[in-house]
Amino acid sequence: MAVWENTKPVVIGLSVLLAGQFGLSLKSMFGIKAAYNDQSGCVPTSIESDVGLALFLMIMLVDFVILILTVYKTYVEYKSNYHGGLIKLIFRDGLVYFVVV
Repeated sequence: MAVWENTKPVVIGLSVLLAGQFGLSLKSMFGIKAAYNDQSGCVPTSIESDVGLALFLMIMLVDFVILILTVYKTYVEYKSNYHGGLIKLIFRDGLVYFVVV
């Protein structure tokens, strides 16, 4: 959000996406069945497949949206011949991280 200087549509959009991801994370906690094992303790045995899939897709969607927003904003700033410290840091560290993920 720092890249977008706390622009309201970006903050609200990302907040909604992250709230959805958090809600799915909470729902997935209650969809997991576990059993106690003497050697390793509590071990998950199954998860509801639709909740697990939805959580995975939501995580990928949030990461992809952040990647697109970051690429767009850094490209616009780079084209305007502003090569400040934040833009260099994002190119060096941030974009590489998101592409690898």
